Amino acid sequence: MEATERTRRMLPSLRLIMDMVDRDVESAAEFDPGSYRGEFKLALTDAGEAILLPSVLVALAKHCPNADIRSMSYTLPELQSAMEEGAVDLALGFFPDLSSVNYYKQVISTQSFCCLISADHPIRGSTISREEYFAGDHVLVEGQSPSEELLETFLARQRARRKIVLRTPHFMSAPAIVARTQLIATVPDGVANIVAMMSNPRIVRTEFHMPRFDTCVYWHPSMQEDAKNRWLRRTLVAELRSKLS
Repeated sequence: MEATERTRRMLPSLRLIMDMVDRDVESAAEFDPGSYRGEFKLALTDAGEAILLPSVLVALAKHCPNADIRSMSYTLPELQSAMEEGAVDLALGFFPDLSSVNYYKQVISTQSFCCLISADHPIRGSTISREEYFAGDHVLVEGQSPSEELLETFLARQRARRKIVLRTPHFMSAPAIVARTQLIATVPDGVANIVAMMSNPRIVRTEFHMPRFDTCVYWHPSMQEDAKNRWLRRTLVAELRSKLS
C-alpha cells in the first residue's frame, strides 16, 4: 500500500493529534517520584539559579533520588518556545513576560533590592540615604535579567543618575568586586542573602523605596494536567516557600 497525496498532506496534522493523545495518556498515569529515572528540566536566570537551585536539589534528592536535574538558560522568545514544546518543565524565578493568560504561575516569595558594600566602606550604618546612594560609585550587573530591567526602569524615574564605574554581566562576581573596592552593588535580596553566607560585604538597605517583584514557579497550560509536572510544581512550591519565607 502507498499513501495518497492527500494522506501525505494530512500527516503533519495527524502527528500533532497523536502527540496530544500520547501526552493525555501519560498525563492520566500516576507519577511515582521514587522510581522516576528521567530528567527534570528547569529554566532559571543566573541569579535565580544561585538563589533557588540549592533548595531544588535538596527537595528532589529527597523524593527522586534517581532523577537528573538540568538547569537551562534562555532568552525570552527561546523560553516561550521551549515551554510550548514541553522542552522545559518549569521556569523558576522572576519572568514578568510569562505573567499572562498563556501561562500559569504560583508565587514563591516577594523580594526587593538592597546594596552590597565592603566591610570598610565609609557608609557605616545599616542603611544608605538617597543622597549617599546617588553620590557613590557603582558596579552595574548588565545582562538579560528581568529584575535588572525592573531596577533600571525604577531608577530612571528617580531623575537622578548613578555613577557607574564598572559594568559586568555576572551577578555572582559582584560580591568579590565590592569586597575589595568602595563600589556599591544593588542586587536582589536573595543574592544578598547568599553573599552574606559566603563573603564579607555588608548588606545595607536604602532609606528610599525600592521596587518589589515576585519570584514564581511558571508552567505552560499544556502541562496543567501532566502528573509529573503537577507533582514537581507542588513539591518545589512547598519547598521554596518554606526556605524563602
